[in-house]
Amino acid sequence: MTTYVGLFFLLFLVGCGEDRTYEYYAITVNDRWIDTQMRNIYLWAEDIPKESSLDYFDDRISFFQSLLSTTCLNGKGDTYSFADTLNSVTNELTPELTYGFDFISYTPTASPNQRMARVSFVAHNSPAEEAGLKRGDWITTVDGENLSSSNLSSLYNGEGITVTTSTMKVNADGDTEFTTVGEHTLAAATEPEQNPLFKSAVFTKWNKKIAYLVYTHFETGVSYDAEDKTYTAALTSAMADFKAAGVTDFVLDLRYTNTGYLTVANQMAGLLAPASATGQVFCTLTYNATISNKNSSYLIREGGAVSENIDLSHLYILVSSDTAAAAEALISGLEPYMEVVLLGTKTKGVPVATTTITNPDDPLVLIHPVVAYVHNATGKDDYIDGISPTYLLDETQIAEAYYSLGDEQEYLLRNALSLITDGVLIDTVTATSTAAASPALTRVFTSGNGSGVNAKMSLQRKTIKGIPLGYE
Repeated sequence: MTTYVGLFFLLFLVGCGEDRTYEYYAITVNDRWIDTQMRNIYLWAEDIPKESSLDYFDDRISFFQSLLSTTCLNGKGDTYSFADTLNSVTNELTPELTYGFDFISYTPTASPNQRMARVSFVAHNSPAEEAGLKRGDWITTVDGENLSSSNLSSLYNGEGITVTTSTMKVNADGDTEFTTVGEHTLAAATEPEQNPLFKSAVFTKWNKKIAYLVYTHFETGVSYDAEDKTYTAALTSAMADFKAAGVTDFVLDLRYTNTGYLTVANQMAGLLAPASATGQVFCTLTYNATISNKNSSYLIREGGAVSENIDLSHLYILVSSDTAAAAEALISGLEPYMEVVLLGTKTKGVPVATTTITNPDDPLVLIHPVVAYVHNATGKDDYIDGISPTYLLDETQIAEAYYSLGDEQEYLLRNALSLITDGVLIDTVTATSTAAASPALTRVFTSGNGSGVNAKMSLQRKTIKGIPLGYE
């Protein structure tokens, strides 16, 4: 139907006694520009539909989506390419506001329409932190009503909410019991600054000094502009402090890291990798056959940072199903040169990178197509379904209390510290399942399980972004 209407319109233009095809091209020029760019640089360009089946009268965002592959990545399809529209007044992306916490959604087995939200992460200087929400809190009501599938989204953002938090325990019969402990009123959602260096510490255990760093996204600076180096400078400084402290082991927490620049992942690799890896390939970008001449590699410690290098032989990384893209590239890129021990659950599985381009004649629309596979030095890019952990420890399945990130009793950290000092885990390795923190609760796997604490990053759809790529 769409093709027919478009064809009819073209015939109408040229069938009125004069050639008005220029009007057709004027109306469709922006979509055609997108089509031309995508057929040149898109990683799966061969999957773009034929021109005869496309609607060049469609709005640019919808048209861009119509070009994306539905069969790539072992049939998963392309869910990583996306497009944005800038504000016509400010020429900036409209900020996504958030209450500043992530959560995991559960449902009581006996009440399938009810929900329980367990707080998994609270951003600094956010409405959630200011209201006193803490990691591990169970949210049972919002604005006086029990949580349900219909009001769960009210935890993401808005003009303010009041939530009830409870403690949870499993009784002798295996049933779940909640006890209300407090009420928290959150102010209107904001766009909190997201410094990726969320938490750092040094633990002294026996004769070891163990560094711990929670790193949330591979951004270069506050403005989310590659030219802003605020965060990369802070990362180098933090590593220099760790080195000065004489750390012998390192625990890197990437549980909440799902996007960012490959250049920053490479910077971190250069700060952590053994000195012998200097100048070796960190990763290689492989483009489609049309632009294969652009295939290129990043080298470890390319551009310096040698003096701050900690020169590790092994690295412990905490991971989750939200660990993706640049974080996975870091894991994969380091594996050929050092022992990388993963604790947590399987990662997301994003072995691809995007670039960002804008039509000079249509500058308010930005398109971010996937343009390259990311391989490590051995050619590995086989984590489309995620990278499996060395030790499977699923914190979403435990009934015990959560602890703040950096607390030595925190589930994944305490096991990493035990491995480093004693060579064994404290807790039993769990199997992947849909069993929840208690027999009476079931984890709800739906889109929107989290609040979007990384709201700015959600625009990047969990991908490696900003790959430089010249184009005409």
